[in-house]
Amino acid sequence: MSKPKGPADLPLPETEQGAVRRLGIELEFGGLTAADAAAIVAANLGGDIAARDRHHSKVMGSRIGDITVELDTRWAKPDFLRAVGPDWPALLPDNTPDDIRRELEALPDTAGPLIGDLLDFWLPIEVITPPMPHPHVAMLPGLCDALASAGATGTSRSVFGGFGLHLNPEVARRDAAYLTSVLSAYLLLSHWLRQQTGIPLIRQLGPFIDPFPDEYTALVTADDYAPDLETLIADYIAHNPTRNRELDMLPVFAFLREDQVRDALPDEKINARPTFHYRLPNCRLDEPDWSPITEWNRWVMVEMLAADDGLRHEAAEAWRSARSLPAHVVAALSGREGA
Repeated sequence: MSKPKGPADLPLPETEQGAVRRLGIELEFGGLTAADAAAIVAANLGGDIAARDRHHSKVMGSRIGDITVELDTRWAKPDFLRAVGPDWPALLPDNTPDDIRRELEALPDTAGPLIGDLLDFWLPIEVITPPMPHPHVAMLPGLCDALASAGATGTSRSVFGGFGLHLNPEVARRDAAYLTSVLSAYLLLSHWLRQQTGIPLIRQLGPFIDPFPDEYTALVTADDYAPDLETLIADYIAHNPTRNRELDMLPVFAFLREDQVRDALPDEKINARPTFHYRLPNCRLDEPDWSPITEWNRWVMVEMLAADDGLRHEAAEAWRSARSLPAHVVAALSGREGA
C-alpha cells in the first residue's frame, strides 16, 4: 500500500445550508505522554498549550481550532470523579475543621492525576480535534509524522490495547432517505473495509467496532426499504442496541430524535451530534506506508456509493446472492476517489 496523493473530495461537500461540511478526528496512540504530545501538536499546528494536569492539555488557537490532548480515560478527570463520587464534605459533621474539608474538596484534583499515572502504561493518549472544515484533514499526515518521529506508536506495536483513528464527518443532510443511503452503502462495503483495514485481534476482541448483523444488512439494503426517520432509528436500535458498532449511528440519531434514543437506550453513553461516528480504522502512524488520508479516502468511497443509486443496487444484489462485493464496484469507487 502506498500513501495517497491527497484527500478525496466528498460527493456532497456542503450541508443543506451551504456550509462546508466539518470533520472531527480522534487519534489514539502510545509511546508519549499527554504533555509531550501536546507540545508536538502545538509545534506542528500552532497554538498555545493550556495544561490542566499532566494527563490533560488543550492546544488553544491552532490552525484547526482548539485541540484536546489527553489520556483516554474518564477516571483520570477530576470533574468525572466529582460526578461519580460522594460529596465527602457534605457528609462531615458541622464541627469538622476547615482544613480537613478543603482537603476532601480537593481530593478529585489529586486523585485524578494519580489514577492517570497508574493507567498511562495501559491506555492510549488521544488527540481530539474540534469540528473543522473537512479539507483540513490534509494537515493530519504532517502531525502524524511528527508524533511518530518523537516515538509515538500505533496499533501494530500495541500489546494491551488497539489504537484507533475515529472519523466524525458531519452529515450533509438530516433526512431519512440520505441517512439510509449512507448506512446502506456502509453495510455493503463493511466486509471489504475490514479486510483493507486489517483489524488486529486486540481490537476485534475489544469494544466499539463489532460488525453489523447480517439480518440488519439484509433489511437496510433491500430495494423496498424506505423508512421515515423514526422507523429508521427504531430498526437500528432493535438490531443494534449498543454503541459497539464500527459505524456508530447513535450520535446522529440522538441529535435528531434524542427522546426516542434515550428512552430506548437509557444506559448508553451517547454524545449527540450531527455526525457519522466511524471508528473502524486503525491508527498506524508509526508505519511508513500509512496515512490518515487513506482512511479518509475509504470513508469517501462509502459516501460515493451512497450517492450512486445504480451502483449501490448492483452491490446489494451481489451481497444478497453471494455476500460479496463485485470487483468492478470497488474499482469504480477507487477510481473516483483516487486512492
